Amino acid sequence: MAEKFEYIRITADNMMDYEAILPDIVKEDGSLNIEKNEYGIGITSNGEPCGVVVLQKNEETLTVRSVRFINPSGAENTRPEIWHTLTAFCIKKEGFNRLECRYTDDEPGITEDDLRNAGFTDFKEESGVYRVNALMLGSLLRDGPEAGVMRKECARLMSERRAHSLAKTDPDAQQFFQELNPAHDLSFLTVDDAGKPECYVIISALPDGSLYLADVRCAKGKQSDLAGLLYMSLGSVFLEIEPEGEFYMAAVTPAFGKFFGHFLAPVLGGISYQRILLASRSIRQVEH
Repeated sequence: MAEKFEYIRITADNMMDYEAILPDIVKEDGSLNIEKNEYGIGITSNGEPCGVVVLQKNEETLTVRSVRFINPSGAENTRPEIWHTLTAFCIKKEGFNRLECRYTDDEPGITEDDLRNAGFTDFKEESGVYRVNALMLGSLLRDGPEAGVMRKECARLMSERRAHSLAKTDPDAQQFFQELNPAHDLSFLTVDDAGKPECYVIISALPDGSLYLADVRCAKGKQSDLAGLLYMSLGSVFLEIEPEGEFYMAAVTPAFGKFFGHFLAPVLGGISYQRILLASRSIRQVEH
């Protein structure tokens, strides 16, 4: 008997059915962990939950943020049809004219061939990401080539009371980073005299709970401040993922790709490097 797949909007009423697939779908207080600009779609196989897709709205674009399955066979069996289903969902929701999917080159259930077969036409490599485990991150923060400088600048920022976690900044500053889905307690910044973000390190969380470096900014002449912020953020990430978790460092700009290549030099032989890819398609030409 062939499997029958159905796609169901995840709500507070059925979220517990999908918690085993995507644990972070349920907040610690028991509420649904889906933001106002997101959709959670549950996939069932013959009536049993087998996968979760999280979609994010960004004006007229609908982005696939995460695709997770309860087992590898679920990914293999659903992937020929899932992209057509998501395209239909995009068409049904008024106001969208583009569907995109951001994924890594080794992500289960997502291949370029499947996306092309589903009508995706534009493909590009956005950046690369290093995958670092807690043991390596702790070692780098303690003994790495930049550890001493980063610690020193972190202590200076703390003594000057100039660094703030995103969780404790004003709502306008938090709104500025909203599209990055930041982990507020792990992201740190400094602000200028007008209260606007000056230097920052933004750590974001995928729907499955994975943490990654999403964005970095260094104001002109403020390299020492950024070094301190990096130590604060990466140190907070280490405490969050130890003893056996993992963290993803994206080369968000060529300059920071070079920096992290240097920072990670002692462990480069033992970590993986993944390409971050973006596939997209217009839905204006799709027949309704």
